Amino acid sequence: MHALAGSSRWLNTPENERQTSLDEDLARFPYINGHLFEELIAPPAFNDSMRTALLNACRFDWTPISPAIFGSLFQSVMDPAERRAKGAHYTTEKNIMKVIEPLFLDDLRAEFEHLKSLRTGRRQRLQKFHDKLASLTFLDPACGCGNFLIIAYRELRFLEIELLKELRDVRQRELDVELISRVDVDQFYGIEFEEFPARIAETALWMMDHIMNTRLSLEFGQVFVRIPLVKSPHIHHGDALEFD
Repeated sequence: MHALAGSSRWLNTPENERQTSLDEDLARFPYINGHLFEELIAPPAFNDSMRTALLNACRFDWTPISPAIFGSLFQSVMDPAERRAKGAHYTTEKNIMKVIEPLFLDDLRAEFEHLKSLRTGRRQRLQKFHDKLASLTFLDPACGCGNFLIIAYRELRFLEIELLKELRDVRQRELDVELISRVDVDQFYGIEFEEFPARIAETALWMMDHIMNTRLSLEFGQVFVRIPLVKSPHIHHGDALEFD
């Protein structure tokens, strides 16, 4: 438990401000930022079964698991009567796609396909399309655990990756991708009345960002990570009716 509490502390401390006597294993943790781990929460006292469950979770390959699953997990531990009263119902990815595709994705994909087919001014138009993707903002005024925002962000990043591949041929893929990926989590806004799901939404968006950065790394042949975190999703804990 000391290691769990210590890791959160040092993830919130820049490397040049850490104690020189810090345990080697803890020192390997990178600095993330002063927001995600700024609130230090004492971990519960573990019994044998809880410790085993934690170790099994650490050994599990989470790579194919979407952060959108947190909405379902949160709903599953709620009291059924409380869930009904608050309208806390998990929306599947399939149903989310049914909403966001006609809302904006279909139009963006169609515009991209049109630009790819141009014979003149193609590159300039694609670059302007990239400007457009980086300028879009999205709001879910009752975001819950953020599933709509998470899936929308993933799809926008997928589209950006296809755009970047179109702008650069295979010989040009070995580039500094940090300079060319411009879609980020700060384009996404959410409001949630309950604090816990609001924090889940925020964290899950960062997790999806990491997943898509890994995908971008595979496409361009180099590791791309956004740490320390500079930009943050705008997830507000409060009543949507009271926000201007």
